[in-house]
Amino acid sequence: MTRRHTDSSYIDKLFQKRTLSPKTQKIIKIMVGFLWGGCLFFLFWKGWQSRDQIIVLFQRAEYVQLFGSMFFYLANLIAAMIGWLAIIRTFEGVPNWWKNLQIFSATFAVRRLPGTLWYIGGRLVMYQRLGVSKSVVLRASAIELVAAFGTAGVVGIGLLLGTGEKFPIALSSAVVLFAIGALILAHPWVFKRVLRPDDQINLTHARKSDWMIWIVSFSVMWVLGGMMVVQMVKVFQPFLGAHEILYLIGAWALSGMAGLSTIFLPSSFGATELSLTVLLTKLLPLPVAGTIALATRIFTMLMEVILSAAFYPIVIRYYNNLQGEEGDKKTGDPTLGG
Repeated sequence: MTRRHTDSSYIDKLFQKRTLSPKTQKIIKIMVGFLWGGCLFFLFWKGWQSRDQIIVLFQRAEYVQLFGSMFFYLANLIAAMIGWLAIIRTFEGVPNWWKNLQIFSATFAVRRLPGTLWYIGGRLVMYQRLGVSKSVVLRASAIELVAAFGTAGVVGIGLLLGTGEKFPIALSSAVVLFAIGALILAHPWVFKRVLRPDDQINLTHARKSDWMIWIVSFSVMWVLGGMMVVQMVKVFQPFLGAHEILYLIGAWALSGMAGLSTIFLPSSFGATELSLTVLLTKLLPLPVAGTIALATRIFTMLMEVILSAAFYPIVIRYYNNLQGEEGDKKTGDPTLGG
């Protein structure tokens, strides 16, 4: 019992809701609030200054491109699902792929909420109802975050540098080092030994081939998510060359990396949007770039809420049935629950 508790202690501490004191959390939230307020004020001020140009852009906008955004978002979501299923399947005692998919979908929307890792908490509750241990869920979720972070950096900096964009050497080097470090950490051999060097009871049977599947799945996820942003930019700028498309994909991946890097803070809301806004200003006026970044947040949240709402009744019905079966077993009535 003590051994299993020690086994998950590192990740337990990492995923704790209060990794910082309440006072520190409050200070960070106030600072983030001021930062957001200042950025929004600056955005509206620049928009007012450029209102004539912006009005023309919105009048000429091709909103039909949003259907393309929806297609690429759904494809991006499928890649994310495959990544999670490929990770969780390597752990012992987990349910079949359909149950894993239900839980992933039902908890997916809350990952966009500011603050701590709400969706991981939802996973814990749902998987524990199926008899899956807390250690398994936390380990699998940690691998998912690390793999997504590493692939975001590789895809992002690789495409931006590959298209000839000039980045500060220090920033580029940091992104590369963190990304490669994350991918190495996600490797099954490394992950198990970093987590617990004296581990004699492995909860996962992941191999190098599984690790490669994780990397490919999440890399494809970032590329497809970037294509979603490309379609949104095409609403205002329909004709994009290969260079601009690759740049936008890389910008989306790097902004996703920025968002993941703040996920353990009390409020990570805005890191993705702010970084995406900055990167989009290369192609669009600042107010339009900010509008697209905010629209991307709203669009993805809406799609994820719809997905979660679609799967939530299925999950709730299953767990109600499961609870009923447990109640039947306790009563010992042979006419109930089989």
